[in-house]
Amino acid sequence: MNVMEPIRHCLGNLVTFSGRDSRTTFWFYVLFLVVVYFAISLAVGVFAGGAMAVDMVRNVSKHAGPDEAAIMASMKTRMISTMRLSFWVNAVMSLIMAALLVAAFVRRLHDSGKPGWIAAIAVAFKLVAVAASVGTIQKMSAALQTLDFNHPETFQAQMQAQQAPLLALISLVPLLIVVVFGCMGSADGDNRFGPEPDDY
Repeated sequence: MNVMEPIRHCLGNLVTFSGRDSRTTFWFYVLFLVVVYFAISLAVGVFAGGAMAVDMVRNVSKHAGPDEAAIMASMKTRMISTMRLSFWVNAVMSLIMAALLVAAFVRRLHDSGKPGWIAAIAVAFKLVAVAASVGTIQKMSAALQTLDFNHPETFQAQMQAQQAPLLALISLVPLLIVVVFGCMGSADGDNRFGPEPDDY
């Protein structure tokens, strides 16, 4: 089996919501998207972490002494900008990945005999989760601004207080929908959505 064929097929049909895709085709494509997502996230994390380290070294060498208060203030500023970048990259990447997946998921639903509108439920939950995540950026920035490096337990308590179990649950719903319906067996032979798909 050529692993690239399912990926080529799905990328070539990003706006094709009719027809059917087999489980194999769908899950190889999902694996490809997950690898791309984590590769980009890792690259952004390495870049942001490297920038923070360079900034810290510059501040230590700039302040003869060194001036601990100035270094801590600079670290807070850099941490806030890194956190903001991470949140925004995650939000944008989540939306892009959802857009790249939706047509393939509709075709996978069709293959198991299910209507494509189920994908709309997953997309709706994903949009709510991303919007809620973006909405926490300001709260997280404010919490980081009050961070006392001598008493990190206070900051940890603030972060735990801000964690929303409902947001975590909403974020899981689209994943569960994709996994459950994506794993369903194919309908035998032709169905109302088209002929049995090729299994690459």
